[in-house]
Amino acid sequence: GVLMKYSGRECSTACTSISLNAGVVKIASNRKCCDSDLCNNEPISDVDVRPNGKQCHFCVGENCLGIVYCEGIEDRCFTYI
Repeated sequence: GVLMKYSGRECSTACTSISLNAGVVKIASNRKCCDSDLCNNEPISDVDVRPNGKQCHFCVGENCLGIVYCEGIEDRCFTYI
């Protein structure tokens, strides 16, 4: 797959790392927060992409028989429309 990395330093209210793995696309964000002026100049670690043993179904069109192998902090399966 294609790996695109983006690093940023901003102000935010969201301070939770996220990871969404839909089989053909993965979106992940490793966040580190602080609350003093100009405190966000520390390096941050890469997103954990090691398999963690969890498996979920994923769909391509109407076919939902694919299996995605969860990585890092991905700890649950989900369904959406």
